Amino acid sequence: NVNDTPVFAIAPITRAAGTEEVAYSAVSLSGTAADADAGDAIVYSKTSGLAWLTVANDGTLGGTPPAGSAGTNNFVVRATDLADLKRRSGGTVAIEPLDVTHTQQIEWIAGKYAETPIDVLLNNAGDIGPRGASRENLHRQFFGSLDYEAWRRVIEVNVLAPVRIAETFAEHVARSTQKKMIFLSSTVGSIAEGKPPVFAYASSKAMLNKCVSMIASATGAQGIIAAAVCPGHVKTDLGGAGATLEARDSVHALRKLIAQMGPADSGSFTRYDGTRIAW
Repeated sequence: NVNDTPVFAIAPITRAAGTEEVAYSAVSLSGTAADADAGDAIVYSKTSGLAWLTVANDGTLGGTPPAGSAGTNNFVVRATDLADLKRRSGGTVAIEPLDVTHTQQIEWIAGKYAETPIDVLLNNAGDIGPRGASRENLHRQFFGSLDYEAWRRVIEVNVLAPVRIAETFAEHVARSTQKKMIFLSSTVGSIAEGKPPVFAYASSKAMLNKCVSMIASATGAQGIIAAAVCPGHVKTDLGGAGATLEARDSVHALRKLIAQMGPADSGSFTRYDGTRIAW
């Protein structure tokens, strides 16, 4: 049986109006997409649109509309399922929905797999910040027109969430054979090499890099290898226009790089091709 892709019943989808500077809650996209395969769990995610609005895996909408956001607020959402991957794995893949900004969800999963060692903990969730499909919102990351609410969201996803996950799963990793914590960063976060003046994204990756360095020191006695890696400018939704690296090539290179990492690499910052990145 070929896995069917979830399909939205209607487009565009409209939802209740929000109020500026008041948290948008109790609104969901659940049920707007359908999957012909019985039992498949549909996962929702935002691919573009206003930075203030968040879309949880279950379709719940959240965030706080900032002052000046009155009017029609548009965003693009994707509905996917991972059932086909699970089927083809022969039972070796487990899929768990997780919003990395929700502490209780992280703790619940850690408890569910309390007895499971984790050889490689890969922190790869990320938020690029205000940009837009045609970079029409990128100015909100430039000095002089900064969107501070969006900046806070980027830091929550790119810095606080991976550190929280690392801290929560430290014992799982320490009990494993490889003992690796890998954090997806970006050359944009390098003070020496990063050039784009995108305050939200660049500063969040610089913060993450420093945190990885401190995590490496904090977990060294447990034998844990904590390292930051840059996947390159990959052709994904986050990579955007101008990306040059195919996702499969980046993944292949990263898998090889991570597999070769040893204790001497803890606290390092490395590009997907194996070259060190200056802090």
